[in-house]
Amino acid sequence: MVDLNMKVFENFTFKEIIGEVPPLGPEIMSKLENEFSTLTKNLENKNQTELQDILQEQIKIKLELDRLSGAMALSQPKMKVFDEFLAKYIGKIESRLKQI
Repeated sequence: MVDLNMKVFENFTFKEIIGEVPPLGPEIMSKLENEFSTLTKNLENKNQTELQDILQEQIKIKLELDRLSGAMALSQPKMKVFDEFLAKYIGKIESRLKQI
């Protein structure tokens, strides 16, 4: 069972992603885009060990989200958006690791 209070990125929890509240809308999208931008910029300041730790954490989160994505009672559009942002973030981390 997933920890509903587990952080996804910095300011979202699983509870917010899989729950009906808050609904997916412009406010959530804006908050998610801003957070993604900040997190990707912060990757420049991380060393290889920190990047690997972040990568492992984000992969774990993505696997949990993927596992839950088939549950019909959950907000599929919201989960899809978060899944896409997680995949992009993981890609950014991997890219940054290759640069080091």
